Amino acid sequence: MLKIFLDTEFTGLTQHTVLIAIALVVDVGHYFYAENTAFNLSNVEDEQQRAWLETNVIANLGQVPYSNDLKKMSIQGNPQQIAMALQIWLEQFGIKKDESGNIVPNIQVWADVPHYDWVLFCELFEGALKIPKQIHWKCVDLYSYLEGRGIKTNSIDDLATVAKSVNTTLFRHNALHDAIYGLKVYEKYGQ
Repeated sequence: MLKIFLDTEFTGLTQHTVLIAIALVVDVGHYFYAENTAFNLSNVEDEQQRAWLETNVIANLGQVPYSNDLKKMSIQGNPQQIAMALQIWLEQFGIKKDESGNIVPNIQVWADVPHYDWVLFCELFEGALKIPKQIHWKCVDLYSYLEGRGIKTNSIDDLATVAKSVNTTLFRHNALHDAIYGLKVYEKYGQ
């Protein structure tokens, strides 16, 4: 099963959080990246959270060149446009069918503590029951996977530090770069 690493940036750790950006990475040079043009930072009521987002997330938007190339797809759009582009991007990995002709998952999504990432990914497709059929229904939590293998970390930032030691050109709080962090950590410690 193909492993794809997911990361999102969003407005806050709340039930009504809104997607800012999303990235899925197969390898460093093969990715999908999108920035949501429909989110409104002024809707973030907590001033401290809004200031943090401006400094740490919003400042990192626009760093990825826009492209319709399937290998390095990068777009700006509303959630519906992002979902359509993401579906097109995912189709390049093919569809696997069982003996009865039913589509079976051939893509496993991985993410670093994916609690919000996975929900936001599923919401792009109007819920978990409507995600593309080639995607496995269960997102693998990289952090828990590593702990299960005896690799102890004290925080999410520890994983970023590990990834940064592998690739120093990445920066935190950009969905594409954080997805690459996950891939690099898995390549170094997860296999």
